[in-house]
Amino acid sequence: MADTDEPELTRPDNDESCPQGECAPWEEGITSFILTELVLHSAGDLTSLAAVLEAQGLMATHRPLPMDEPMWIFQGICSGEEFDGPETEIAAMLAVVESLDPHTRALWDGCSRRVFDFAYDCGVKPVTVRHDLSAGTMARLAAAGGSLRITLYTFEPRQIKKAEPDAAADGGGM
Repeated sequence: MADTDEPELTRPDNDESCPQGECAPWEEGITSFILTELVLHSAGDLTSLAAVLEAQGLMATHRPLPMDEPMWIFQGICSGEEFDGPETEIAAMLAVVESLDPHTRALWDGCSRRVFDFAYDCGVKPVTVRHDLSAGTMARLAAAGGSLRITLYTFEPRQIKKAEPDAAADGGGM
């Protein structure tokens, strides 16, 4: 029996976290992995480290933010590809870190925090979403002095609205 009494969920058109309508899974209420960000905190100048990371394919999405301690944010090098979890992106980011020359690695090591932050859009289905990080990736993360953060982007009940019925489906066509 179909669950026709349950409204479909859609993200509002003006939701800034869903640029250019790229959030089809969320619109269907599906919990899905979206991206991994690398967040670096350092009182020192990370401009040369940032240039090396960008040359290796990481994209700086936020240059130093004014805080007690400047923070840089980079997005994963696997953008444009589809992933069902964070393992591949984190492993690729770690490969970049592991390839740093001694001078640049010293800048990395001088960061007070190196956070690998993977994020999910949270919907109402499926009931369970699981993503593992292998022991090897966890060991590499620890060796790089990194920490993990999981970010869950939820929706608020006031954001839920019934999907507009398709004109063809409701007999509105010719």
